[in-house]
Amino acid sequence: MIVKDIVELKPPRFSRKRFDNGLDEVRKSIEGASAEKLIAWYQAYGRETDKSVSKAVNAVIMANLEERGWERDWSFCPSVSSNHSTFEAAKEFPIGAGVRFALDVGSRHSNEALGYLVKGQLGAKSRGTELLSVDAHVLLTYTDECLKWGGWHSSVYPHHKLLENLPLVRHMVDVPVWVFAIDAPKNLKIGRTLAGTLKLEKLDS
Repeated sequence: MIVKDIVELKPPRFSRKRFDNGLDEVRKSIEGASAEKLIAWYQAYGRETDKSVSKAVNAVIMANLEERGWERDWSFCPSVSSNHSTFEAAKEFPIGAGVRFALDVGSRHSNEALGYLVKGQLGAKSRGTELLSVDAHVLLTYTDECLKWGGWHSSVYPHHKLLENLPLVRHMVDVPVWVFAIDAPKNLKIGRTLAGTLKLEKLDS
């Protein structure tokens, strides 16, 4: 997969340097979702009923993060079982006493767009014995072209649509937010067999 753009929302008195290692790992995990890995995942876990490659793309990116030590399904409020308090992944840099990144896939459904954008801000205000803090928030989104390439554009908010909600949250940013725009790899073709099932084909470079 390709990182096409990164949109940054930063709070006052912001210093970028302390966040560089976390952002670098996110970028590498996205770019590490290669055609070979996506094809291998689909061959192992894909189903005939799959309508898109969304599961493969998200699963490979998350697996790449896990290989780098990111914790899956991390909650800033562990006592609350809710997707409003649980992120897809999180990691501290350095581990144990550093900057905690919390990451989500922000291109799921249109009615969740604003919720995804404020999620990290909720964690930022949660420093206590029961609530853990979020110091950096990352949202993974997909370009419209990528969603059409992968076949899941009918029910997912594209990157540019989510950005339309940014003016609603700019005034409340205590935690920096990075919105990654992910594009399709150039060497992977998504098609269908005669039976109508998905067909992933690696193209020559």
